[in-house]
Amino acid sequence: MFWKKILKKKDDRKKLFKAPEDVRKSFRVTPAADGPIKIFLDDKSVSMVNISSGGACFKNNNFKPGTLYPAQFLLPDEVEDICVTIEIISFDDDGLCRSRFHDLSPEHEDQIHQYVLNRQKEILAEEKKRLTL
Repeated sequence: MFWKKILKKKDDRKKLFKAPEDVRKSFRVTPAADGPIKIFLDDKSVSMVNISSGGACFKNNNFKPGTLYPAQFLLPDEVEDICVTIEIISFDDDGLCRSRFHDLSPEHEDQIHQYVLNRQKEILAEEKKRLTL
């Protein structure tokens, strides 16, 4: 009947916000300013912008997307390098490489998880301190 409201399809509704399109499945953290993480790949050294157990982000230094590179890095407070294969997934508008770890041993994955957890605690403590001042 003419007085019935026509319901729009679910897809036709306007969204109030846009959800970020994040393909990572792991939580990522930014290394501390006093504890940067350098990663060595393709005979080049670059600083990590962020890291998770699934991959890392760093400045592009003529890396090619879709390419696998042998890499190594040392987490702060660790004594053994983490040796891994890194796949360059994509670049963003700021020239940052998004990458994924391959062939990561369970021990090294645990080290990264522990580092991420510790950094989360540090970041929360810094935020709490900043808010109480």
